[in-house]
Amino acid sequence: MKYRPSPLVETMSGSQGDSTFSTGRAGDYIRRRVDPAQPRTTVQQARRSSFSAFSAEWRTLTEAQRSSWKALAPQVTLTDRYGNTYHPSGQQLFVGNNLRIELNGDSPLLTAPAVPESANISAGDFTATRSAAGAATDVLRVADVNGVGVQAILVYATAPYSAGRSYVSPSAFRLVTVLSGGSNQVENFRAEYEALFGRPVTGTKISVKLIAMSQSGFAGTPIVETSTVTATA
Repeated sequence: MKYRPSPLVETMSGSQGDSTFSTGRAGDYIRRRVDPAQPRTTVQQARRSSFSAFSAEWRTLTEAQRSSWKALAPQVTLTDRYGNTYHPSGQQLFVGNNLRIELNGDSPLLTAPAVPESANISAGDFTATRSAAGAATDVLRVADVNGVGVQAILVYATAPYSAGRSYVSPSAFRLVTVLSGGSNQVENFRAEYEALFGRPVTGTKISVKLIAMSQSGFAGTPIVETSTVTATA
């Protein structure tokens, strides 16, 4: 159910009693509160375990190490799921950056850099094809990827969805693979994609999201591309 915020309260989020206040494409709305689903897949459980491990590791850092993250945090601006910007705490920055660093198989970063690092990429077209010769010759590829200061590229994708859909929720993206360095081309990640979502059907659409990561775990601006799965001989 939609609601109209008052002049005193511009917007609301969170739960109160049996109601949850949130914001979507159509504006602010209220829905019945439901208990959050707990992650059950192997990947989700591993990420949750890593989050707990890095949160605990924060308490084992030296005072100088914690101070380095606390000093860096005010220089970093993040955006929450409602589009609001904020400065993370030193602990939030330490945990978030090391979660990304872990994805590339690198050792944790215990002392923060003096200033935030930048890592951004540009990309060409995303191609998705289904071959009549079989799944092994299908192609999922993003061409002409170039970056500066890139330690790794995190490749996220959606499950195949109807060609008539135009909106894709940010929660629909799942991590498919992590590529080291800023290569000229995100090579065919068909095998990793199909292991997660199965073989896509011709005529459906797939969206991919590429996020560049710096050596110290800072994420660049996401690039989102969408392609319709086409048939090839």
